[in-house]
Amino acid sequence: MRPRTATDSVHPLPNPLASHAPADMESTLTGSSAPSEMRPSQEAASSRPSSSAAAHLDLQSPTASLRPSLSAAGSHRPSLARAKSDFGPRPHTQPQELADDSSVDGHFKIRHGWDDQLNSEEYSNMLTSNFFMYYTDKKHETGGHPKGELGASTVQEWRMRDRLKTVSAVLALCLNIGVDPPDVIKTNPCAKEECWIDPTVTSQTPGHTPMNQIGKALQTQYEQLSMRTRYKLLLDPTTEETRKYASTLRRNARNERVLFHYNGHGVPKPTSSGEIWVFNRNYTQYIPLSLYDLQSWIGAPSLFVYDCSDAGLIISNFNRFAEKHQAEFEEARRRDPNVEYVDFNDCIHLAACRERESLPTNPELPADVFTSCLTDPITMAVRFFILQNPLPSKVTLRDAHNIPGKVSERRTPIGELNWIFTAITDTIAWNSLSKPLFKKLFRQDLMVAALFRNYLLAQRIMRVYHCNPVSHPEIPQTHDHPLWRSWDLAVELILAQLPDLQAEARGEKEYLYKHSEFFSEQLTAFEVYLSQGAVEQKIPEQLPIVLQVLLSQVHRLRALILLSSFLDHGPWAVNLALSIGIFPYVLKLLQSQANELKPVMVFIWARILAVDSSCQADLLKDNGYQYFINIFNPNSGIPIQNASEHRAMCAFIISMFCKDYNQGQRASLSTELVESCLDHLKDMQNPLLRQWSCLCLSKLWIDYEEAKWVGIRCMAHERLCELVMDPVAEVRAAMLHSLTAFLGIRDVTAQVANIEESIASTVLLMTTDGNSMVRQELLIFFSTFIARYKTRFIVTAFEHFSEEKNSDVSTQTDPKNGDGLYMKTRATANGSPANGCSNNTVYAAVWKEILVMSVDPYPEIAKDAGIVVDFILVALLESSLGRFAQPQFNETLKKNSAVRPARRVQEERPLQQMAATPPTPSKEISYLSLFGGMRKSTASLKSLWTGTDSSASPQKPTARGKLDDSDATISETRPDTPEKYNVEEEPKSRDFKPRALSEKPQIPLKSVFFDWSVEYFREPQMKPTEADEPGSTDYNGRLWRRNRNDKIIAETQPLKEVAVSNRWDVPRGYFDNLSQPMKMTFHQFEDHLVVTDSWNTVNVIDYSDAVKRINCFSNGNPLDSRITDVRLINEDDQALLMTGSSDGVIKIFRNYDSKGKTELVTGFRALTDLVPSNKNAGLVFDWQQGRGLVLVAGDVKVIRVWNAGTEVCISDIPARSGSCITSLTSDQVEGDVFVAGFGDGAIRVYDQRQKPSTAMVKVWKEHKQWVTNVHLQRGGQRELVSGCRSGEVKLWDIRMDRSVKTIQATTDHLRTLSVHEHAPVFATGTQKHRVKIFNINNGKPVSSFEPYSGFLRDRSAPITTTAFHPHRLMIAAAALHDNHVNIFSCHEPKNPTMKTGEAPSKNALKKAQKEKEKAEKKAAAKARELAERTKKEAADAEDVSKDSYGELPLTGSKEFKPTGIARVNLDDVADHVDQEITFRCWVENARSQSAKLAFLNLRQNLSTIQAVIAASDKLSKQMVKFCGTVPTESTIVVTGLVKKAPEPIKSASIQDFEIHIKKLFIEAKAQVPLPLQVDDCERPLPAETAAADEEQKEEGGERPLVSLNTRLNNRTIDLRAKINQSIFVIKSGVCALFQEFLSKKGFTLVHTPKILGAASEGGASVFELKYFDRPAYLAQSPQFYKQMLIASRFQKVMEIGPVFRAENSNTARHLTEFTGLDLEMEFQEHYHEVMGVLEDLMLFIFKELNVRYKRETDLVRGVYHVDDFKLPESGKVPRIPFTEGIKMLRESGEELNDYDDLSTPQEKKLGRLVLEKYNTDFYVLDQFPLDIRPAYTMPSPHDPKLSNSYDFFMRGQEICSGAQRIHDSDLLAKQMRAHDPPIDPNGAGTKDYVDCFRNGCPSHAGGGFGLERIVQFWLGLPNIRMCSLFPRDPQRIAP
Repeated sequence: MRPRTATDSVHPLPNPLASHAPADMESTLTGSSAPSEMRPSQEAASSRPSSSAAAHLDLQSPTASLRPSLSAAGSHRPSLARAKSDFGPRPHTQPQELADDSSVDGHFKIRHGWDDQLNSEEYSNMLTSNFFMYYTDKKHETGGHPKGELGASTVQEWRMRDRLKTVSAVLALCLNIGVDPPDVIKTNPCAKEECWIDPTVTSQTPGHTPMNQIGKALQTQYEQLSMRTRYKLLLDPTTEETRKYASTLRRNARNERVLFHYNGHGVPKPTSSGEIWVFNRNYTQYIPLSLYDLQSWIGAPSLFVYDCSDAGLIISNFNRFAEKHQAEFEEARRRDPNVEYVDFNDCIHLAACRERESLPTNPELPADVFTSCLTDPITMAVRFFILQNPLPSKVTLRDAHNIPGKVSERRTPIGELNWIFTAITDTIAWNSLSKPLFKKLFRQDLMVAALFRNYLLAQRIMRVYHCNPVSHPEIPQTHDHPLWRSWDLAVELILAQLPDLQAEARGEKEYLYKHSEFFSEQLTAFEVYLSQGAVEQKIPEQLPIVLQVLLSQVHRLRALILLSSFLDHGPWAVNLALSIGIFPYVLKLLQSQANELKPVMVFIWARILAVDSSCQADLLKDNGYQYFINIFNPNSGIPIQNASEHRAMCAFIISMFCKDYNQGQRASLSTELVESCLDHLKDMQNPLLRQWSCLCLSKLWIDYEEAKWVGIRCMAHERLCELVMDPVAEVRAAMLHSLTAFLGIRDVTAQVANIEESIASTVLLMTTDGNSMVRQELLIFFSTFIARYKTRFIVTAFEHFSEEKNSDVSTQTDPKNGDGLYMKTRATANGSPANGCSNNTVYAAVWKEILVMSVDPYPEIAKDAGIVVDFILVALLESSLGRFAQPQFNETLKKNSAVRPARRVQEERPLQQMAATPPTPSKEISYLSLFGGMRKSTASLKSLWTGTDSSASPQKPTARGKLDDSDATISETRPDTPEKYNVEEEPKSRDFKPRALSEKPQIPLKSVFFDWSVEYFREPQMKPTEADEPGSTDYNGRLWRRNRNDKIIAETQPLKEVAVSNRWDVPRGYFDNLSQPMKMTFHQFEDHLVVTDSWNTVNVIDYSDAVKRINCFSNGNPLDSRITDVRLINEDDQALLMTGSSDGVIKIFRNYDSKGKTELVTGFRALTDLVPSNKNAGLVFDWQQGRGLVLVAGDVKVIRVWNAGTEVCISDIPARSGSCITSLTSDQVEGDVFVAGFGDGAIRVYDQRQKPSTAMVKVWKEHKQWVTNVHLQRGGQRELVSGCRSGEVKLWDIRMDRSVKTIQATTDHLRTLSVHEHAPVFATGTQKHRVKIFNINNGKPVSSFEPYSGFLRDRSAPITTTAFHPHRLMIAAAALHDNHVNIFSCHEPKNPTMKTGEAPSKNALKKAQKEKEKAEKKAAAKARELAERTKKEAADAEDVSKDSYGELPLTGSKEFKPTGIARVNLDDVADHVDQEITFRCWVENARSQSAKLAFLNLRQNLSTIQAVIAASDKLSKQMVKFCGTVPTESTIVVTGLVKKAPEPIKSASIQDFEIHIKKLFIEAKAQVPLPLQVDDCERPLPAETAAADEEQKEEGGERPLVSLNTRLNNRTIDLRAKINQSIFVIKSGVCALFQEFLSKKGFTLVHTPKILGAASEGGASVFELKYFDRPAYLAQSPQFYKQMLIASRFQKVMEIGPVFRAENSNTARHLTEFTGLDLEMEFQEHYHEVMGVLEDLMLFIFKELNVRYKRETDLVRGVYHVDDFKLPESGKVPRIPFTEGIKMLRESGEELNDYDDLSTPQEKKLGRLVLEKYNTDFYVLDQFPLDIRPAYTMPSPHDPKLSNSYDFFMRGQEICSGAQRIHDSDLLAKQMRAHDPPIDPNGAGTKDYVDCFRNGCPSHAGGGFGLERIVQFWLGLPNIRMCSLFPRDPQRIAP
């Protein structure tokens, strides 16, 4: 099995067999249907995937892309285990000397307490697991390009474009019964029967002559073949009759086929010229009929059947006459081009025998044996079998005519036999004929196909009787095909049952027919073929039989499953299946509703459409597309485990249906389909489904505006934008593809423009995406956006250019900021002209990003972005602004004339003879060079173009002053080394095509992503790739490499003991790098050394035999940047080269060791704020192969963590320093801990398991100068070593606050520090040209050497770089001002030998004695240590706490046993100090500090407390580990001791106490990872915290805020947040206070109906529903019923209930379902009495909320920073007349009429005015205009245009609407009729209401409060949806 790529198998295989096939078949033909193992999240990242892991997947910090899983396939193949390279340490026996040394001075066997890593189960799993490979999957192999024409699958023409029908038939029978022809001598007895009728037997029925009977029988037999053909019988015809009917039939048939059947048994044989015989009028003589005439009459296309002797003669002559006709037609066409052309090549012939052959006369055969074979094959075949059977049998020849059943019914004997015969003959033809001939004869015409199938039987039968049928076109002999034996077996089985069947038919016995196993056996054979032969693309013999099996319900499912497995082999298999005629069957099956067929049908159609998309019309014709739309719906059921996979295929099918097919788009379009696509975007387990849901929307939207508007109504653009950080690159690219299609609504209204601008703003975030395919799609989106808003971008470009022009570009400023970092400064407000049109717009932002993308590290993106930029610049010059822009362009070109260095030419002569040739300036021959130069200067992109004068030398900056770090004080006295430095070729991405600069730029750019994605469905998914197949070249190569790697490790491991005792001065190689070496790295297993220089050249050296350069290429760095770090990744297999540059770019190359074949895999800007520089640290990175992470840092304030699987930045960890980071190193085993060295000498330790803001866990500041390097060993003792410029080297233990050891390595400047990965040695390179090697354990020097620098070269030059080999005892070094690299190795141990007979000296004896004593002491110490270790391991192995932790059985289950222990509330812990308590809670956070200590944050309701567990005699380390890894949000039961906390615990609400855990059991375990983190829900919504976001970015940044939509989609997690629980505690409190106050006032709580028979209050804004067989409506308020209750003598009523409003309002304060607090009451004299009750009610609620719910209120307001709710100080609520409110607004500048309604902004403004004037957030507006109130509102007695109505407001927003109601029925009816719109008082919904006031009703008033609004405005929440448990609005009806 191949090594797993990081993107392997995010989703399980599409497996149509999963629900049906037997296990062995499943494992053989399909992928595993079991869910793939998922990698745990970063918080528990110590675990590693096992060998069956299907994905390196982190759902919180996303990974992985799209490749199929092969888990099941791998289950029966030997796993190719990974080599245990330097993934981490391997326990091995240390030498005696090291064992002693390692225990002195506080040293441990393994540093940092990581001994447990070696013994952990996770580490063992990691070492045995398959190795994960990165940047090797399809998207990197192809660069996102679909296969070219050569590699693409060609669609074969399988449709019968020229399909014909045999519409007419002439059945000419020349029998002349009773008269034998003169040239035929008949035997006696001889064959008589014609169509199974004996012509010598005369019927007694008048008119039923033998001739008539034979004619009708022949017609009947032909009708069995084709019912729709019109038959004309010619019985003993004359010449005239033949001409007449033949001509008539041809005329009627037009261009269709005509059949001419000729039976010449009663006439002479054909003449030598092929003439056939008919009769004269009197039947007195035979008349020859010319074939030439016959051709003219019947024409073409036609079909001829000749049943006569010498019939082959007719065919040969017919073809001769056809050629004659052809020549005549050609001549006629020359005379008249319009003459009708007849092609006689389209004539088909079937003849009974060859020339000079006579028909058989066997009396046991019919006379027309050929006709019987053609028209009644089953009877003829059974008779033949009986005749050929040598064994005695009860079956007679007559029984062949009496097989029970109907031919058309396949479950009957005769029907089954016919079915088998059809399958066999089809299969014989398929395997014997060429495919074009098979298509013509067996698929073009049903009649022709039937006759040719039966013709194969004639070949078999008549050959036995020395007769050989002939056909034209000629087909090969098939009489000996093996399938005929299967046919004989099928006949034999039926004949064996025939006596019993006949007895059963006579009623003599009961007998059940046993069906043939032919089809099941053939399917088994097909299954064997699939498992054995399909790889070689061998054509399967059984394919036509599979086609026939589809007709049967019994075998249909199995056949479809096997067919899908066959189609999975690729396009060749699909083309083959289509050519056999599979399409009509699978099309018809779309009408089936059988659930079991759905998975396999989806799979088959996906395969077909992936190869041939021309089936759109077929899907549309019978609504077949609806089949897939229904399955695609997430609410539909599909009987298979991996339903998401099949829904992804459905999305693909719908996409192909809509692709470039407007009718398909129109048919598919529905809100349900769009919603289905959007719902599937939330399926995080299946990226393929998310990808194709996006692409489905894309194809639905392209050039179809109606679909885009449906998308807008569904908020599709917003929901798609949530995928900007999706863990899978393909999904992100698909999202951009769909958003690109979404652009382009013709009418650019304000709404459309706002939507498109918001989309562009959102996707701007993706410019930093690490995947080139995603950035390419983003660029295409931008190009479409720019083309759409071209004029705005022209203005933007001009303003941006003017801004750059006006700045002082010539002034060279030091990019070094005040904090010592070389970072880009943020743009200030002064940077743009104040009056610029594009200032602070999305257009300016997009334009700047396009400019940045024009110098993207990935060449294809840079090329295409250049096209976009040039397009705008050309448009700018052609616009009205061109005259202003042109002079600026010219000036820019003068300042920025660029020169290009020439390519370096490899020379073989010595260095001294090679001179540097100054490169000549070159100029691109294109008008676009003007714009190119301007583009790069105006964007201030120093990467490609400099501001130097054109006369300056273009050579690489020299080493002087450029190579030192910023604080270097080295005196350089010698001149620079002259370097032969020219530009090497820069590797490009695969299939990169340079831009043709002569072509005018055009946008929008075209995407190929969809075509690339389609290829997924053309590739096999059910079987492993060839590279995974044992025995393949790739597999064997990989296996060899793994074995070699293990061998190298085994060989080098023992040698490391001599590293500290032998000298390191054995020369291993020496070579000229041709430029200054600066960075080096060894390959672990190949003999490769990679060397980079001081600019951009990468040299690859092979040192295996003679040291030689095997490759040299350019990294493509800009002139003012350099390569600052280099690594090899995927070293266990075929390694890739990763480089990092000082401009923040990381690039990865494949084939780095092959000259001319090196390719750029990917390149991305890992650090975006770096200024390209040859100074300072630049970019440094560390690669974690085990986790696929790249840690990147340098001259920036953060350490950025990039996930190689997802290619996104998953974390920005604040560096917590103002100094630059000079080096990074990390733990390669678990990968959580990493260490950084800084320019100010500090060393900081970080833990990725912590939040970014708290990730720094330790800082050491013992170094006082620039940290040269810090390195954590991957093996050995795991030493952490750092060195600084002053010469100090320190050893650290991350558990300690000070260094473990300090070694003064040198007294001069320490230039380099390298640490061996496994041996206990480190090397330093000094200022004085020396490399020193030290023993890590004792700090003593081991060896030193000086790199050889050549003759007469500087021997005092500083060392620039050193590098150890990861395994071998080998080191490479180079010095400044010198191009040479030296490789040295350690002396191998040699055993001293003594001369024979020579006695040892006294000194030797004394030394030997000392050595012996020393060895004995060491052995004793080792024995003691071994005993202690064994004792410790035994203690660890015994888990003393095994009964104190674990997972509890399901509560209430059979295994569950109640304990009866009392549970304590956490709020009461203060009463239980030093007591043991038991309580249930859930886990907020769990973290292991070490193997012996873990902390947990526990929560119970709103209370949180810290718990701690430490290993001891009573608590095992196993329990500590278990507690430290409990998944967040799991429900647990804890027993522990309450202890006083030594200091307040700030992270918990209970700060003075903590729990010391004694027992911990998981009651309900939470999944890992959660779809949403509860911590994220505790933070505010994004829209409310723009300022806070900026603060976070300045501080280093936390993870982004989670949108409300995401929270509501995961509401059950969201509601767990303390802030949300507080909201609903307060909401509950408002209800309780409402009821408490009004109950004391004498109100009665009522509950009115919510289902109404008619729309209330005028019928607007109501939801209609079906109430049994009639319509009904949901109540939009209880208003009518409240008033009817007052009329019923309920004096005061209140209600708390749901209210439904069908208002399409998508605002932050509207819901379609909310809770109403309603009341209605009588009043005595004035409605203000009711207002007073309402005011007192709300004041009571507000005051009690401040008292009873203060804790919850403060918690929520603290998150949203809302001011306290101000109540009127006097206690009296301001009552403001509506007219006064209008006046206040007019005075503030609002334009309002006296009776206008207030808009929401005006209400809010009035609220601010009231707050200023009355100092209260709560007030009442009274006396509203009557026209804007409901019809039942009482008019005001003072002004008829006003009403006795009022609204209550909180913070300027309405919470209650109320009024006095009309209680007189006549006045009410009058007002209802006058209302706009009018309401019928006698209507179905209003009559009862109006009539109730006719019986007397007191005056009354009331109001209705919105509960959610009260809570929202009390707490100051930004959105009302936060106050509804599961909110309902126009866009949301779930969850």
